[in-house]
Amino acid sequence: TVGSAVRASYASGGVGTLYSGSASWPSLSPDASRVAYAVSENNTWRIYVVPTDGTSGPVFVTNGTYPSWGPNGLIAYQDCPDGQCGLYAINPDNTADRRRLTTSAGDLNPQWSPDGNEVVYVTNFTGAWEIFTISMSGQFRQLTSAGGEKSGPVFSPNGAQIAFALLESLAPESRE
Repeated sequence: TVGSAVRASYASGGVGTLYSGSASWPSLSPDASRVAYAVSENNTWRIYVVPTDGTSGPVFVTNGTYPSWGPNGLIAYQDCPDGQCGLYAINPDNTADRRRLTTSAGDLNPQWSPDGNEVVYVTNFTGAWEIFTISMSGQFRQLTSAGGEKSGPVFSPNGAQIAFALLESLAPESRE
């Protein structure tokens, strides 16, 4: 099994280990003082937050995967609490402040726009893996359609563009 720890690099050039178990999807807070990440514990994905300076240990925030810290201080993530699957946004400093953004189990990999007003994500809601956005006011936009599976969408620093990976089906090579 391959494990992955959560580490922080410091201005002094040193590297500190913040969590030594197997963790996924690290995401820095807007001020880089904390990192959110997900860990699989007893067949449940859990999201933790830990200070990057190592002054204290990890704090449990919520169950879920794909944590993404936005410029507004909220963490977007995917979860299925009580069968209510979708993307959610949570305030890690007040976990009662949580809102559901989308309603499909196939909504994954949320990433915030630079202004914190939109989340871009990949979903198989339409039957194929496509890129959508959801605004904080609840407006959906489908950005891609037809052809290949999309993944890993991210906004450009100015929010004007979105980059993503595309896996296209290729015809087998001729062996004649």
